[in-house]
Amino acid sequence: MNTSRKILYRGELVNPILETHALSPFFNYGQGFFETVLYEKGKLHLFERHLDRMRKTASDFSFRIDFDEIREEKILSYLESENLAGHCSRVKILYAPVADQGRWDTVVTATTYTRPINDFVLSLHDEIRDTSLNRHKSLNYGFNLHWREHYRKKENSDEVLFLNREGNVLEGSYTNVLFVKANELFYTGKQQNYLQGIMQERVLETAERAGLKPVALDRGISPERLKDADEVLVCNSLMLVKRVRKILFRDGVRRWETTTEESYSEILSGLV
Repeated sequence: MNTSRKILYRGELVNPILETHALSPFFNYGQGFFETVLYEKGKLHLFERHLDRMRKTASDFSFRIDFDEIREEKILSYLESENLAGHCSRVKILYAPVADQGRWDTVVTATTYTRPINDFVLSLHDEIRDTSLNRHKSLNYGFNLHWREHYRKKENSDEVLFLNREGNVLEGSYTNVLFVKANELFYTGKQQNYLQGIMQERVLETAERAGLKPVALDRGISPERLKDADEVLVCNSLMLVKRVRKILFRDGVRRWETTTEESYSEILSGLV
């Protein structure tokens, strides 16, 4: 990120260097949560849904956020002041006890964003990652970042998939995973412990317009079903929907050939 850009801290435009209390749980333990919002064509994409998820997290963990500090018009004004109004941008809203143990601050940052061009290569991590905290977008991303980087170096993959206690896929390190089989769109059931992404929710809402019937897999996505898929997709709020070209399983590799036909990733991205 351009470190010369200012940020929004407690709703005010300030320099990007913040002081944090040495005893705060944010500084000591990385306590906090965040949302990543797409800014494109003059709009914050699905902004109210991101706020709703923030409200739910605040309620579940019994802390208070001052939502007046992150009103949409305030963030749009911030983007304009930082010369980002004409660019596709990643807007990050962090909320954490930054300077005071008893106050949850808001910090808004932004940088330009370019969607990945290539179809994705996925690795499968066989260690269980299945706790209720995974349902929230926590700042504690050490596990995700470590294994994504590990497989990037080891297998040259773009993303890593995590498993539940039954050995089925829950999600990726920064994406949700879906697959198509015979005009049905399968996804991890919502009772599982994973971050049920805002873009996944939007994709499921628009699936029928793409000729697909959404089907929840209540026990997660088995590797065997992924191998048998007609098309595998990954999605998040920034890149929308991307097609998977290859998955590296422990017992072999499954590839999907690129065709001249329009991919469901392109169709769904156009609908969301």
